[in-house]
Amino acid sequence: MKKYKNLEKELDLIFGIFSSPQKDRIINAVEKDFQSFNKVSTQDSSVVILDIFNSIFNKKSRVVTKKVANKYTEILKYYSIDDIREAMSNAKDDDFHKENSYKYCTLEYFSRLEQIDKWINAKHIEQKSTFVAPKFNLKE
Repeated sequence: MKKYKNLEKELDLIFGIFSSPQKDRIINAVEKDFQSFNKVSTQDSSVVILDIFNSIFNKKSRVVTKKVANKYTEILKYYSIDDIREAMSNAKDDDFHKENSYKYCTLEYFSRLEQIDKWINAKHIEQKSTFVAPKFNLKE
């Protein structure tokens, strides 16, 4: 289990290179902490999503309503906070939203599961010009 290489190296210096119950308990505790970092409580998730939304769209929204917060709780069962951030970023790159000054990009809009699913899969693709100038056979 060389997942935590630096941690295990330091524990080897303290406890020796052989496995010990204390060493295993410390590694298990670190694993649980890392798993808890990925989980966000409902209240915290609303604040995090609000901050992400405001930073991406340069808006100054202050409140997430209970109705919208409950929808985000449902979304977080299927998607992570990073997925929501990516969906918002992809929507920001859309020409329709740019032309309308992001007036349809609201917290409520992104609280719909189908919108997150739509925008997480929408990648902005730059179209490269495939035009090749014709070559003319001319004598010089």
